[in-house]
Amino acid sequence: MEQFADDTKLEIGAPCAEIIMQGNLQGDKLFPDRTEFHCDNSNFKGCSENLEKIVNDAKHLSGDPALIRLGRGMHVIQDFYSHSNWAEMVAPLPVLAPVEDFKDVSYIKNLQSGMYPYSHESIDDQLDCFTAPESDWKTGLVGATHACMHKDGNNSIRGGTEVPGIGRTYHEFAGELAIAHTKKYLMSWYKSGHPGFLSCLVVKVGGGGCNHNIIRKMK
Repeated sequence: MEQFADDTKLEIGAPCAEIIMQGNLQGDKLFPDRTEFHCDNSNFKGCSENLEKIVNDAKHLSGDPALIRLGRGMHVIQDFYSHSNWAEMVAPLPVLAPVEDFKDVSYIKNLQSGMYPYSHESIDDQLDCFTAPESDWKTGLVGATHACMHKDGNNSIRGGTEVPGIGRTYHEFAGELAIAHTKKYLMSWYKSGHPGFLSCLVVKVGGGGCNHNIIRKMK
């Protein structure tokens, strides 16, 4: 949200930002096993279709329901980078994925996300994912599970591994990609002229961020 504010000189007011964040959190709370909300099980087509549906539904809504869906869409985008091996495939270049367009393709070579909540029947195949050399992370691995592949934090195997040449971990690099794509997503809402979203925007003053500082203090 702060990158969006830097570009537009407008920031999302604190009440709206809180509702959007609650919508984001709903991805885990309400749909924990729905792969199309988390891009798990390599369901990238379903993930993209779900994102399109969320955005289209929001076009016909106003107020909190529209902002909730905005947040759910953010969750889809952000989980894609954390749960898939896109970051591993493009590193060290900060290339964004065409998540919105995956609905139109059935296969993306080497792109993969881990199985969740299910696991591969072979324990050996699951273990192979954990012990695979970093050079193999750019390819699809048989038996790869969410536990092996996710980069939700620096405490996971992949998340805590440093990306060669850039001095940041895969968790941090994937997070940077997710932030950049989130800004792109918010810009699409801004350019669409959605009245509910536009009504949330306030002029950024000075260093900005005051609205988001309020939210942080509420947590």
